[in-house]
Amino acid sequence: MGACEPTSNASSTASDSTTEEATSTDVASTDTDATAAVDVQLSDTLIVPGDRVGPITSDTSRDRLVELFGEAALTDTEVAVGEGFTESGTVVAAGSDSAFAVIWVDDSQAEPATVKDFGTDWATPEGISIGTSFAELQEILGPFELYGFGWDYGGTLVLEGSNLSDYYGVLILRVQPADPDLFQQQAGAFQALLGDKLIASDNPSLPELNLVVDEMIVYINPPANNPPAN
Repeated sequence: MGACEPTSNASSTASDSTTEEATSTDVASTDTDATAAVDVQLSDTLIVPGDRVGPITSDTSRDRLVELFGEAALTDTEVAVGEGFTESGTVVAAGSDSAFAVIWVDDSQAEPATVKDFGTDWATPEGISIGTSFAELQEILGPFELYGFGWDYGGTLVLEGSNLSDYYGVLILRVQPADPDLFQQQAGAFQALLGDKLIASDNPSLPELNLVVDEMIVYINPPANNPPAN
């Protein structure tokens, strides 16, 4: 249940459950331009990978979400988890800066597996949030690697061996150009960074794409086959 970070072997295929935005229009979205935003003001928007997401912990049930946010703020739906697959989830405060989606361990909705689709209010203790620049990531992580673009898990950071090694297996970060048109406008850089391969964070082609954090996935109850945190 939930997404799995690609391993550091660039030739391996990441698990089908790794989260990537699906193209299906019937999958709920928590994009901040959604039309039916629910105003939920959160005092705690701290993400502690492997531990909690604000008030969401390993034993937070859907009933508890109702207590925390109210039924009106919840939407039960299928949430995209990559390669056209979806899993049962609950979106909270869809369309707002506080939005997030919980993917459940099973249909009982008694335990969260992962949390994703964050609005911009959410951040890790290091300050990583949706929209964090690649330059800021370099300052926080130190040297690291990421996967090349143009495939399902393109732009996924490899946390193992970075300053955030403790988050390996419990946090997935993905980057994409702030402007998707940059893939075409900077075609040379894109070609140099294309494909299922590992790229060093100091690759000179990376700054040309103006990369920002585009996706964050947090494991609350990691599956048994998920890489453990160091």
